[in-house]
Amino acid sequence: MTAEANNGTDEASGGGTAGPAAGDDARSAALASFLRRPVEADPKARPAWSRLAVASAVVGLIGPLWPAGLVAGAVALLRLRGTERSGRALAVAGIVLSTVWAAMYLVVDGGGSDSDQVRTVSGYDLRAGDCFGLQSADAGLAREVTAVPCAGTHHGEVLGLVDLGEAVAGGTADQEAKARTDCGALVRSSVAAGRRLPATAGVDVLLPQGNTTVVRTKTQAVCAVVDPGAGWTGSLRQPSDPSDGSDG
Repeated sequence: MTAEANNGTDEASGGGTAGPAAGDDARSAALASFLRRPVEADPKARPAWSRLAVASAVVGLIGPLWPAGLVAGAVALLRLRGTERSGRALAVAGIVLSTVWAAMYLVVDGGGSDSDQVRTVSGYDLRAGDCFGLQSADAGLAREVTAVPCAGTHHGEVLGLVDLGEAVAGGTADQEAKARTDCGALVRSSVAAGRRLPATAGVDVLLPQGNTTVVRTKTQAVCAVVDPGAGWTGSLRQPSDPSDGSDG
């Protein structure tokens, strides 16, 4: 009886060890089958953004870098074609913004010579033949004027510069007396023959500016014809006069 019982016990033990091993094999097979399945994209996941498209939109907001915005936007559109990545709208926005900046730069830089542009300039930077508008009705030739094309209506025109010589070391009254005398002569010799000045026009001067009344950085005064009234069109100077009026 004892031997038979032991044999039964051994058979029971052998049968018990086979069950867990089979379960492990089944789980391994299931895991391997799961790993072999193709990975499906998550329909709720957002597509990745194109870095070039984002860069194009950002650069398009910065005027001086508009060439980079155009290139980045164009390349981004080419790379996004046929893909699910996001950024087409940003690339288009970058191209549009960069194009606007490019147009603005072309207008400012290529809109003509300095003499054809309206701008605020220092009266001390004016030279013979420069035309200007007045900052106010009673301003006259001042330290700041509005430079305008001579072909349009303007209220002032520089006829030249005169050197004050030794008068620059004197007081303001001496400088102005010398400047008005020399500028008057310069105007009379520089106005084109047959060209009539407006009735309300007169000669105005801009005295040199320096640190003291004795030691000055410049000795030349600017001579101009100024009209606080309706103004005039065209240049007053002799058309063939090459002189800059620097010598009265």
